[in-house]
Amino acid sequence: MIESCIRVTSQKQRMSYKDLCEEDRFYLILAIRDLTFPEPESKLTVQHKDKKGKKHEVEVKKENFKYFSVPDTLDKYYDKEACAFFN
Repeated sequence: MIESCIRVTSQKQRMSYKDLCEEDRFYLILAIRDLTFPEPESKLTVQHKDKKGKKHEVEVKKENFKYFSVPDTLDKYYDKEACAFFN
């Protein structure tokens, strides 16, 4: 689905969707679902049991995902020219 619905490019070079990390692919699937299906039909829920054993439904949507940010303490290991972290 991702291969037929999106184009991935980097510096004008066409890339494969396989070059994306799994989390980004999952986000794209949810975004495609949001654009494709009308509101009530696009709702996707899963059963969840909390620590107290109480069950409830949680909606799976892209807004519920938390993004990772690199702590400032690691800035000294980042090389801007190489766009990579080094020891």
